[in-house]
Amino acid sequence: MAERAGVRVPPVDRVVKVGSETALLVMDRVEGSSLGRLPAERISDDLLQRLWADVHRLHHAGIAHRSLRAANVMVGGDGLPWLTDFSSSELAATQRQQVRPRTLLAITAAAGAFYFILPQLAQVSSSWHALQSAHWAWLPVIIAASALTYLASAAALIGAVPGPVPFWPAILTQAASSFVNRVSPANIGGMALNARFLQKSGVPPGAGVAAVGVNALMGAVAHLILLVIFFTLAGHQLAHAFKLPPASKLLLILAVAAALVGIVLATRRGRRLAATRLLPGLRSAAASLRTVAASPVKLTMLAGGSALITLAYIGGLTASVQAFGGRAGITEIGAVYLGAAVIAAASPTPGGLGAIEAALVAGLTGIGVPPGPAVSAVLTYRLATYWLPVLPGWAAWRILQKRDYV
Repeated sequence: MAERAGVRVPPVDRVVKVGSETALLVMDRVEGSSLGRLPAERISDDLLQRLWADVHRLHHAGIAHRSLRAANVMVGGDGLPWLTDFSSSELAATQRQQVRPRTLLAITAAAGAFYFILPQLAQVSSSWHALQSAHWAWLPVIIAASALTYLASAAALIGAVPGPVPFWPAILTQAASSFVNRVSPANIGGMALNARFLQKSGVPPGAGVAAVGVNALMGAVAHLILLVIFFTLAGHQLAHAFKLPPASKLLLILAVAAALVGIVLATRRGRRLAATRLLPGLRSAAASLRTVAASPVKLTMLAGGSALITLAYIGGLTASVQAFGGRAGITEIGAVYLGAAVIAAASPTPGGLGAIEAALVAGLTGIGVPPGPAVSAVLTYRLATYWLPVLPGWAAWRILQKRDYV
């Protein structure tokens, strides 16, 4: 379609089917260099004008490339540009799909979190003092708690599958998810990786996707149960940590949400969405959950692993607060973490980046942790649990690829 629109793209010579779900496109090879590697003196005005003219033709034809970057622009020996890699493109695209709304939301969330934390850092004269007086013996505890989440996540995934799944490759897959999820919101990349791993391990594709869904559902249920328990135990001490609306407003919110769901289901499009997307997924997840529930061992691994993931994160945050002298109990810190995680779940950024830091700092200061130790503890906790696992996660990803597990 891009070629028909007059865009310089490698012509498709033929399509070769290599499996029930896979096909190969055979295209002419473009001899040259990508725009990103082209020396500056070879980037002429004519080259850029031709490139933007092709982009204009692409958009005029209703095609969203969705991966327009220097690496996907090849410059031939004649100095003319070629657009390549249409693997993320979309036909009949609207004007809104040239700029993705998710990108704008991510920028907004990150900017909001930045402007929330920056005044905290500016007003906290004790942050540097907190770092100097930190008890760094707690750091291995924080890292160990982070590592425990991957063992628990592997156990929960294995528990969600009726059949056998290799344990150590499952652990490597959870570690690799820490790398994949850094570039995808709401853990979508990790869920796709788990589904692929299960498929390569001999689990039927449908059952693998259902198992990933059951695992995510059980994780949400475990989080909700722990949220109720920790909030009940913490009691009135959370009054300044999270500004919760009164019960009457909560009931009003639930009523409005139920009304909106009813309105959507009353429309033809809403009923079609429920019939084609929601109900089949729920039925598949329910069938998988019934199968898993028939095995006490599998059910224990699923429920226990899901709860242990959250408890390990709470333990890591508690250790980080203790490292900086924050005088707060594990009950209050656990409630702060669970509440902050719920708030950050609405953020479109990968891992709730920005949103969870802001919520944790606000929650910890609300339960009486001084601002300096609170900021230092949150940043150290996120460094140990979010950023440090990226490199081991990348190594695990490479091992999984090399051994054909994904």
